Amino acid sequence: MEIGGIEPFTLTDFPGKVAAVIFLRGCNFSCPFCHNSSLISKTSGHLSSTSESSDIPGVKGDNQSGLESGSIEQCLEFLQGRRGRLQGVVISGGEPTIHGDLSDLLQEIKEMDFAVKLDTNGSQPDHLLKLIEKGLLDFIAMDIKAPWHKYDQLSGVKTDISRIKRSMQIITESGLPHLFRTTMVPDLLDQEDIQEITLLIPEGSPYKVQPYRDPS
Repeated sequence: MEIGGIEPFTLTDFPGKVAAVIFLRGCNFSCPFCHNSSLISKTSGHLSSTSESSDIPGVKGDNQSGLESGSIEQCLEFLQGRRGRLQGVVISGGEPTIHGDLSDLLQEIKEMDFAVKLDTNGSQPDHLLKLIEKGLLDFIAMDIKAPWHKYDQLSGVKTDISRIKRSMQIITESGLPHLFRTTMVPDLLDQEDIQEITLLIPEGSPYKVQPYRDPS
């Protein structure tokens, strides 16, 4: 597992909490609209910060050589130094649940008394369930890419819809705060698609349509 970047401070990514965001490299989807496409590969030359003035050890900003690739230890040192100032940590990507050792990272974060939010595409329901059963998650945000008949197009890969459905069920039955969300991608989704997705969302679960942001 390799860390691709850190957002050291956010008020918007973890509802109700001051948080940092950790971006993990590697993804099993290849969404044509991906905002973090540089994280799809599991390897890179260095760990970068998404902040121009990060105080992560060894990182001065995006244009500087950052932490050595895969430096979980320095990431944890950074979080240790933020205890008492941050309330939560968002684990994003990429797709975090493709990493078998994700629970080890989450356990260390939880031991620092941070709440943990997971951003996921819902493609790994068995792993998701294990994280929930271990008590390692406090909030889950799952992307619903498209109505089922368009899923392959929006995910960029052949998608097992049964796994997406199972993840939705696991999340809603977990009792954890959660959010289902869709990125409204121009030319790929329209209002009819959004209406169709809305009907797929389990009753009582929050759902958000978020605007597409051009990565450029």
